[in-house]
Amino acid sequence: MATPEFARAVPARRLSTARLAREAAAASTLAGLVVVVFLFAAAAASGPFNFVRHGPQGSAPLPGWINGPLDGLSPGLDAQRMIVLSLALFALYLAAVALADAMRLSWVVAAILAIHVILLVGPPQWLTDAFNYLGFARLGVLHGLNPYGHTPAAVPGDAAYQYVSWPHLTSPYGPVFTVVSYLLVPLGVAGGLWALKVAVVAASLGCLALVWKLAEALERPVVPALVLIGLNPLVLVYGVGGVHNDPFMLLLVLAGMLWAVRGRAALAGGAVVAAAAVKVTGGLVLPFLWAGSRERRRVALGAAAAAGGVLVLAAAFFGADLGAALTSFSDQGNATSLRSFPGQVSQEFLGRAVVSPTVALLAKLAFAAVALGLLVRTWRGANWIVNAGWAMLALLLALPWVMPWYVAWLLPFAALGSDRRLRAAALILTAFLLVVRMPYPPL
Repeated sequence: MATPEFARAVPARRLSTARLAREAAAASTLAGLVVVVFLFAAAAASGPFNFVRHGPQGSAPLPGWINGPLDGLSPGLDAQRMIVLSLALFALYLAAVALADAMRLSWVVAAILAIHVILLVGPPQWLTDAFNYLGFARLGVLHGLNPYGHTPAAVPGDAAYQYVSWPHLTSPYGPVFTVVSYLLVPLGVAGGLWALKVAVVAASLGCLALVWKLAEALERPVVPALVLIGLNPLVLVYGVGGVHNDPFMLLLVLAGMLWAVRGRAALAGGAVVAAAAVKVTGGLVLPFLWAGSRERRRVALGAAAAAGGVLVLAAAFFGADLGAALTSFSDQGNATSLRSFPGQVSQEFLGRAVVSPTVALLAKLAFAAVALGLLVRTWRGANWIVNAGWAMLALLLALPWVMPWYVAWLLPFAALGSDRRLRAAALILTAFLLVVRMPYPPL
């Protein structure tokens, strides 16, 4: 007959075995993510698939200073291979989210660092804007042209022009980012690209460091927050790998959130305004930060001081051409794509080949109503981080032009808020953006 001690030991052993099995699965999932990202980057470096530019040479091989050291380590990245690797990454990401409680912090940090190094040495990924940033900066520094009033096509002989993917678009970015990007120009096109890649990787890791600090300050689990944001395939492959400027905007937003949590209301307001001066989307956080603060006056003063500084900076560099920046932002806001939620509604339910103006208008009105309602709830005491997250989700669903890495705007609020529904919505949005942005043969 079993003794009481033996009877208690058997369930304990089973629990230990189950725990070890989950840890093994978690470790394998992290390793799988690193391997698949490596295969993705190596394939992008090795193949003629048109990842970087739509220039005169079409899908010809790219020069070594773009491809990086991973060139030749994998078959090229054609559309079919991209779809398979993308789906594999998403499946591993879902597994990582589910197994986050079994992951050790050191494992997650090691995986995130390894993936960032791989993306750093790999080529800019599909839908990159890196050469657009360089093209706009070179317009201002080398050619004396306002990037808010002129397009890269104004100087087709510029060394960056053949790699620019939006030659007829004026800069849609904030003046702080535009002015800072001028520092890349003396490095040349190749040097500027690599400096930008290093800066994006550093900003992305800085965002995750701030998420870590915020999770501790808010008494939220650190590992699940890092996994939800730092291992998201759209953020990694498209955002970091695509060398986009969103990590710079998010770095300032997260800094503002941390200052708000620590009671530095004025700095918080100023940081969010600075984020909007990098990419205007960051400004959506400000009214929720203000409404949820116990020091609304200090938030407003900090925001006003930062806005004044941005205006002085913009006036110093762009002078009388400041109005062109507003026109540029308006033009970008009018861009449409069927690969957005309004675009899918227009296509699937109305049979339209373009985004229906009626659908786009209704989406904007719905966003305004949702955002206002959430702001009122925040004023009345609801959690401002959660409500800002829901507002960001509403914005992403309302935009008639949305890119896959835009999910990064939502993820910090989903990871740091207390609403499980918001985290589920972030995963669903990731799936939607992944699917609609696949390079299907007809597209």
